[in-house]
Parts: sequence; structure tokens; C-alpha cells
Amino acid sequence: MYLGLFIPIICIQTLGAACQLAAFSIPSWDAAAAIGAPNLLFNICGSSHAARFVMVLLCLSTVANVAPTIYSCGLSGQVCFPFLIKVPRYFLALVVFAIYLPIAIVGSTHFFLVLENFLAVLGYWTALYLPPAIIEPLIFRYPVNLKTYAAEIWNKPSKLPIGLAWIAGCCAVSIWVLAWCGRVRSENGCT
Repeated sequence: MYLGLFIPIICIQTLGAACQLAAFSIPSWDAAAAIGAPNLLFNICGSSHAARFVMVLLCLSTVANVAPTIYSCGLSGQVCFPFLIKVPRYFLALVVFAIYLPIAIVGSTHFFLVLENFLAVLGYWTALYLPPAIIEPLIFRYPVNLKTYAAEIWNKPSKLPIGLAWIAGCCAVSIWVLAWCGRVRSENGCT
């Protein structure tokens, strides 16, 4: 699975970097790159039917990458809020889509800023999960085996640990908010 994700990602990122670097030396490509990556790709491929086909594939690949995320948001909602299990998943996917759509429309006018902030949030969000994921098997459930990770009690709250990880989460969120506010203040020239 790792190689299946790693190889295509490295290949497409290398191709994208090569196209962007080539755009600096070709004025028409450079003008297209200033507008956006899809314009650069269309300019590189030309205006033939093959170029239009490549653009259609690009649009469909975007949809193919977003659709599982929308579905998994609904699934995650059902995990976090068990009362949502009674709601059909396709309806939850429509709700998530209704949330995504206005955000995407507003974000499209200043895409780079939205993407930069979103990636910063993802970095901080991931940092919330790393310490518990690393510390729990090394300290609290050592040695890791079927006895310390009893799979048959996953849906029996009375037999699960008391779950004080939310305290660590609150501390991490407060640090994340302070770091983000400090970054915003420094970008605006405030001290």
C-alpha cells in the first residue's frame, strides 16, 4: 500500500515541479502558470482534443479524490456521534457536500491563502494524535499483545479505559490556537 501511494505521488510531484520550472523559461507557459496550474497544464498540452481530454481527466481525478473524503466524513460523524447511525450515510455525505461547497466557492477566489492556512491546520491537527498514538503502546499497554488490546470490548464503554486523552487534546488545542494567533500577528506586523 505504501508503494502504491508513494510511487504515483512522487512521479506526479516531480512532473509538476518540472512543468513549473520549464514555465519560467517559456513566456506563454509562465503567463499561464501565473493564472493557475490547470491553465499551465492546458497550455503545455495545447488546444487539441487530447488536451481537452487531459483536462477532463484532471477534473474527474479531483472528484475521485474528494468523494471518498466526503463519504468518510459522514462515517466519522457516525463514529463520533452514535445517534447518527440511524441517518443514512448518503444523506450525511450530502450534508458534508453542502458544507464543502460554499467553503470551496469562497476559497477559490484566494486559493493559495486558504490552502496555506488549511495545511497549517492539518499539521497542528496531526500533532494532536501523534503523542497518544506513540505513548499509549510504549507506556500504558506495554507489552503490546491481544491481552492489552482486547478487540472484543471495542464497543463496550464500561470495559474501556476511562479516556483522559481529551485533557491532552484540550491542552494541545490551546497550544495550537496560541501558535496560530502568534503566526497571524507576526504576519500582520504586530508584536
